[in-house]
Amino acid sequence: MTPSDATLLINGKRISKNVRQQWADLGCGNGLFSKALLRILPAESIIYAIDQKPFAFSNPGIQFTQLDFDRDPLPVSSLDGIMMINSLHYINDKLSLLQRLKTKLLPSGAFIIAEYEMNRANSWVPYPITYAETSKLFKMAGFDSIEKIHERSSELNNTMIYSVYIYNSKSLA
Repeated sequence: MTPSDATLLINGKRISKNVRQQWADLGCGNGLFSKALLRILPAESIIYAIDQKPFAFSNPGIQFTQLDFDRDPLPVSSLDGIMMINSLHYINDKLSLLQRLKTKLLPSGAFIIAEYEMNRANSWVPYPITYAETSKLFKMAGFDSIEKIHERSSELNNTMIYSVYIYNSKSLA
């Protein structure tokens, strides 16, 4: 995936482009989506890139931390958002994770999720989650609004990849 493809996948209309923000990218990998999000957000925003494997970033707006976000507590809070691109499908107990992560968000905080539209597990996607299941899961976690950002075909398999922006509309009132 190219940097412009990554930006298109996550660039939702609800992401504020006017106010400095702090986001966590859980399962950031090489930082493709961390960099894409940083390009979308206003100047001086911070991305906390988190992954189990070590990665190095030269961008001053990205701060990397090596940890397992499913087992270890996040070292940040008061986040404007949490982004999980193809990382939620590694989590078996998704609801417990989301309830813990929600405590790290500001009341107006949001999630950006991108996942494969599939329901059959394989060695690369052990706990898949479809768009419909994502909607139900986040409602159970206390969020009332989910908006699809984009959908595209996967370069790795014969499925689609969907991306969504999830938030509480009540917190915006």
